[in-house]
Amino acid sequence: MVYIKPSTRLRTDYNQIAELARRTGDAIYITKNGEKDLVVMCARAFELRDLVLKLSNVVLESENTRLNGAAACALEEFEASLKQKSHG
Repeated sequence: MVYIKPSTRLRTDYNQIAELARRTGDAIYITKNGEKDLVVMCARAFELRDLVLKLSNVVLESENTRLNGAAACALEEFEASLKQKSHG
């Protein structure tokens, strides 16, 4: 779901917006003069989103390497590579 709030609500209703972000895990768009200005989301949702993006990039890199003729690796090696890259 998409939530859109004016910047004045961020100033006056911070706790309500923060609770909405934590409860839903969704991004909340903050507008200024009717235009999108900021996106607010709870830290946990941001961290999970960041991890998914990092892992997606690792899988994409691995698939590109495979398509370019690199030798296949064992599942255990791939999992170890994912863990190493997701923590780095």
